[in-house]
Amino acid sequence: MIQIPPKDRKEWRDLLTGQINVPLKNFFFQMKITQAKKLIEKDKLTVEDAVDELYNLCVKFSKAKYMDVDIQNIFGSNTFTNKESIEIEKTKENNAESDVLNNEEKNLINVKLQEKKERINALRMKEEAAKQQRESGYKSQIDGPGKSAKNDKLEQIRLEAQRVIQQRYEMELAKRKMKQEQERLKNKPVSKNLSKGMQDFMKMEEEKKRIQQRKKKKVVRQKKSGFGSFFRNWFN
Repeated sequence: MIQIPPKDRKEWRDLLTGQINVPLKNFFFQMKITQAKKLIEKDKLTVEDAVDELYNLCVKFSKAKYMDVDIQNIFGSNTFTNKESIEIEKTKENNAESDVLNNEEKNLINVKLQEKKERINALRMKEEAAKQQRESGYKSQIDGPGKSAKNDKLEQIRLEAQRVIQQRYEMELAKRKMKQEQERLKNKPVSKNLSKGMQDFMKMEEEKKRIQQRKKKKVVRQKKSGFGSFFRNWFN
C-alpha cells in the first residue's frame, strides 16, 4: 500500500511554490495543485492550508490510479519500501505494456477496416464491370448485322411522324384561332364609324337571312298541312 509522506516534508511546499515541476498522471491531483497555486498567488489561501488540503486529498484517494506514481515522482523512491517500489515498477511496466497493446489493437483494427473497405470497393468495381459487359453483350445480340441501317430508317420514320404531327397541331391551332376571331367579329356590334355603304351591305345580308328563314318555315308548314289533308281525305 502507498505511504503518503508527512506534511512537514519540504516537497509539499516546493510543489505549491513551483520549485518542483514534475509531470503528473492523475488528472484530479494535477487540477487540485493548479487551483491551489492560483489561490496562493491571489493571497486567498496560505501555503500551509494548501499543504493540508493536498495531504488529505492524497490520503483519501491513495488507491486512485497513478496516484502512487505521482507521489513517487514528487518525493522520490525512499517514500516506499523495497517491496512497494518493486510493485510500483511492475505497475508502470504493466501500464506501458497495456498502452502499447492498446495502440497495437487500434492499429490492427484500422488495418482491418481499411482492408474491408478495399474489398468492398473491389467487389463494387467488379460488379459494375460485369454489368457493363452484360449490357454490351445484350446490345450486340439485339443489333446483329444490318441492324444499324434499320435503326437509321426507323429513326427517320419517327422524325417524319413527329414533323407531321407538329404540322397538324399547328394547322389545328390556326383553325381554332381563326374560328375564335370569326366568333369575336360576329358578336362585335356594328361600329358607328363604318361607312354608309358597308352598313347598307350588312343590312342587306341580314335581310336575306331573314327572308331565307321565312321561306324555310313556310315550306315546313306546307308540308305539315299537305300530310294533314292527305290523312283527312283517307279517313273520310
